[in-house]
Amino acid sequence: MDERHRQVLQQCSEYLIKNVRPQPVIDRLYADGILTADDVDRLEQEATTSDKIRLLIGMLLRAGPIAFSSLVTAMKETEQSYVADQLLAKLNKGMSRE
Repeated sequence: MDERHRQVLQQCSEYLIKNVRPQPVIDRLYADGILTADDVDRLEQEATTSDKIRLLIGMLLRAGPIAFSSLVTAMKETEQSYVADQLLAKLNKGMSRE
């Protein structure tokens, strides 16, 4: 994952924890090959939504170069466009400072 994308995920982690419905996103990221079956199993073992999102963020931070764009797409496709918009706004804001 690109360093700018890592920073956006880290900076938006609390927002993600409070606003993401994880299961449809996990399913979409698995379908895209971003998450493995083992990753999905680990995520499903987490007791709370907050813990699932924290673990998912950690997995995405270590994922390949298309993980961020796949996450944004997954948010849009699972009726969570407001989250995708927040991530992209943070990304664009950070890029305008460079």
